[in-house]
Amino acid sequence: MYLLGTLLLHLTGVLAVPVLNQTPISDPVSAGETSELKCAMQNGKMGSYYMSWYRQRPGEAPVWVLAHSTSGSIYRGTGFTDRFKPSRDTSSNSHILTIGSLEPGDSAVYYCAAWDSSAATFTFGPGTALSLRSSEDRKPSVLLLPPSSEEIDSGWATLSCLVSRFKPGFVRVLWRVDDKETDSGVTTGTVSTDSDQSYSLSSYLRVPATAWNKGSSYTCSVDHGSLSSPLLKTISSTACSD
Repeated sequence: MYLLGTLLLHLTGVLAVPVLNQTPISDPVSAGETSELKCAMQNGKMGSYYMSWYRQRPGEAPVWVLAHSTSGSIYRGTGFTDRFKPSRDTSSNSHILTIGSLEPGDSAVYYCAAWDSSAATFTFGPGTALSLRSSEDRKPSVLLLPPSSEEIDSGWATLSCLVSRFKPGFVRVLWRVDDKETDSGVTTGTVSTDSDQSYSLSSYLRVPATAWNKGSSYTCSVDHGSLSSPLLKTISSTACSD
């Protein structure tokens, strides 16, 4: 997934911690338009938490965008103007970051974060990738490779999903076994920049060789802003299909 993933820091003695949910990839937008990024909370009331947002561009460290106190005060990071506006939606128990007059540099992954001072708990959401439409956008190329016979002989099987040549540099990779989503045995690397300024990413699924030899189907699902629906590649020990 994305570079921060989901970060949860808490001290001992905390009985309940909120969960923040974000849409992995937002609908593509154009420069000059407005985008709303939503952060929905479970196991807590949004109005009770001091909320922050962070932005992470491909290959860069996260930077603080703004903070929104429980009283409504807004604090912005260096370089962030009132184009970036926070709000709370009590009906959906959500926090919303609205970005107006979008610029190319706004393309990034945005993470919401909740701080509960009384419980000393800081929680991050999984992030939403915001992509601006561009004439340089590229759909990803996906290659799904089976495990090697040598590895199978050793008792394990690693499937490799190689995603390349995509722009912008935000992509979501999921694995399914017999059409059921799984994260067990999954390792996904970070996005890297290629010589042509496109991006690439590799994700791996490691399973016991006995599971592979059963003939189950393994699917790598790739979602990107340039796609109307996820790109799927499926493989099994008995057959391969696109």
